[in-house]
Amino acid sequence: MFKAGPLPYFVTDARRTAKDTYYFYFEGVEDRNAAEALVGKELQIEKKQLKKVKPEGYGFALGYQIVDETLGELGTIEDIYDMPANQVAQLMIDGKEHLLPLNDTFVTRADKRKKILYTNLPEGLLDIYK
Repeated sequence: MFKAGPLPYFVTDARRTAKDTYYFYFEGVEDRNAAEALVGKELQIEKKQLKKVKPEGYGFALGYQIVDETLGELGTIEDIYDMPANQVAQLMIDGKEHLLPLNDTFVTRADKRKKILYTNLPEGLLDIYK
């Protein structure tokens, strides 16, 4: 009996959605069942390869302040989740987790130099957390 070693998979595409969240697309893995068989498996990749993967959507905004046109400064983005409809920012307001949609409807401007996302959130959106 022999012990199997690592199997090579060739990356065809990669994307990053947040600080530590990456999606890899492998040659020969063409459907959901094949991909699910790889979930949770150890992946070995050089750090320099990860640095080449640019964040998608609002993934760049991790650690940014959110400033709303009406409500003012809300807090710092602690994490960004990929949801089917759009990305969602997690921030803590008054010690409670709040999830805010990140899309072009609500985000009016991004100041990358100052690390601020300016928003125009719908009235009552934050009230669901009270």
